[in-house]
Amino acid sequence: EQYQRWKDKFPNIEIDTCTNKLSVELTKSKICISTTNTTTYLDTLVLNFPTIILWDPNYWEIRNSAKPYFRILEQNNIFHKNIDSAINHINKIWDNPTLWWFSESTQSARLKFCKNYANIDEKAIFKIKNILKK
Repeated sequence: EQYQRWKDKFPNIEIDTCTNKLSVELTKSKICISTTNTTTYLDTLVLNFPTIILWDPNYWEIRNSAKPYFRILEQNNIFHKNIDSAINHINKIWDNPTLWWFSESTQSARLKFCKNYANIDEKAIFKIKNILKK
């Protein structure tokens, strides 16, 4: 009943019911704020869309091997462990988030993370096909 709870608390809220592709919905936004450890932030990072990841690692566990990569995201204001940090950063970049997002350091952090945790190889399907033929 999550949908109804949101509507009860915030009657004028617009809730995305996932009828459109994420890439279509993103065209209506400046920034994607991902608050769960799910595939949404992986998708937006691969799409190279300005993304803020905000979740408490006490509730959303990060495995030890991934912690260095999340530290890189955190150092570049992509990953935030608390809401105050995220709010401060969003307020700072709100007028032009692409200036932050397309900076060399932010893009480098995004690419390092994607290389390890999100497939950005456009030829991946062909590579998988060739592997399966063997």
